[in-house]
Amino acid sequence: MDRNDGYPCGDQSPLVTPVDSNAVQSELFVVHRAAVDIYREQLARFVTEVSGYPVTYQPEVFEAMRDIGDIQLKATMSKLLKDVPRYVAHFT
Repeated sequence: MDRNDGYPCGDQSPLVTPVDSNAVQSELFVVHRAAVDIYREQLARFVTEVSGYPVTYQPEVFEAMRDIGDIQLKATMSKLLKDVPRYVAHFT
């Protein structure tokens, strides 16, 4: 799930539920990228403050966390979701 800048619901992410009778009988793997980014921003702020680094390092720490997360997501998808259809939902 992705959100564009200016998303009207602030830090809230839409709830994704199955709407199809076939989907109810299977599992859904949902990644709320925007919600994860909010958490990473908070974590990056915490890490830089606790470590005593200047606040100017926060964006660099955040981007490193995002890069690691992307690598982990690709690895998870390649192992668990190899032949599963994928969709990206954009909320504006």
